[in-house]
Amino acid sequence: LYATAKDITAEKIEEHRLDRVSNDAFDAMEFERIISSISPMAIYRVDRQGHLYYANRTWELKAGATLEEAKGLGWAKVLHPEDRERMEKRRGRPLHEQKPIPFEFRFLHPDGKVVWMLCTSAPIFSSTGEHIGSMGAGLDITSIKENQECVEALNQQLKLLMEAGGHGTWTWDIGNGRTFVDARWCEMVGLDPEVRSVDDAFMGRII
Repeated sequence: LYATAKDITAEKIEEHRLDRVSNDAFDAMEFERIISSISPMAIYRVDRQGHLYYANRTWELKAGATLEEAKGLGWAKVLHPEDRERMEKRRGRPLHEQKPIPFEFRFLHPDGKVVWMLCTSAPIFSSTGEHIGSMGAGLDITSIKENQECVEALNQQLKLLMEAGGHGTWTWDIGNGRTFVDARWCEMVGLDPEVRSVDDAFMGRII
């Protein structure tokens, strides 16, 4: 009986390493897919020309369009017309300007519904360092915007009522100890109408 043997320990170690790398890569991709699918954030990806090729279900709901409808440059069609030009300019920015800075825009649904979004994006690089696109995520801030609009409308109504009644108004900024007054207040207390800020000592003399 004649037999030979060869040490294949190194080959097996390398084979095991490659299997582990492959599994790790698969696990990472699967993990990313699952997180994206269940995330309450609108997640999307575009290539280096700004062509959309991935969007999760949340993005579709916020945009009022499916991924198929918004693929490529179709995403621009679901933006509010007033935001479209500004967002298309972002697409053409050079790489060094593509920093994760938050930006706002609006989706306009076919039924006229407006959805305000606060998003941020960051460039994606290949394993060789080549810029291959960008990934972004966004939150629906429609309720915040609507509340701001309500407050602004109420403030405007209050201002009109005060002006109609001949009332002067002042606002105290506790943080810096300054008091801001309107033109009517200046008129009533004999201040220059151009004055818009007075110190606490002056207010104390009046009170």
